[in-house]
Amino acid sequence: GKTVARMKSGEQRFYTFSENEGLPKGKAFSSAAEDDFGNIWFSFYEGGVARFNGERFEYFGENEGLPVGLLSDLHKDKKGRLWISSTLGGLIRIDDTSAKKTQFVYLTTADGLRSNNIRTITEDNFGRIYAGSARGVDRISPDTGKIKHYSVSDGLAADFVVDSHCDRKGDLWFVTNNGL
Repeated sequence: GKTVARMKSGEQRFYTFSENEGLPKGKAFSSAAEDDFGNIWFSFYEGGVARFNGERFEYFGENEGLPVGLLSDLHKDKKGRLWISSTLGGLIRIDDTSAKKTQFVYLTTADGLRSNNIRTITEDNFGRIYAGSARGVDRISPDTGKIKHYSVSDGLAADFVVDSHCDRKGDLWFVTNNGL
């Protein structure tokens, strides 16, 4: 599994975190993202997310309403919202990452996504969110809720999208199980 460690400026050694700081036991992190308040968020292969405030981890899982299974990717958008991809429960969004009581907003096939098996998240220069899934890419316009779907018929190398990236020029890149 992966460990979480930190080296502060001026120190010579990494400090490895454990359950003593609230790190959930037996979980390997799958992705990490920093929010606008300096918190580091971690998602886990075994499910759940944790917010690290620099000293302690606060864990959110099934008891807080998150879906079971792999939470594969995290993305902080241009408005400071945190997006979480779930392989079983679609997309989850946190609008206020500093709130004491974290509120999760869910977006699933019931809302128009093609799949609840979301693997990767990226954003274009216009603030639209792209969710790469087992059934192509869904482009979400967060302000309107409108969703547009892209598949192999639109030029994807395959419909199973495993990674994505927006480069400095604003071009979007999607990695599938059959190429880029």
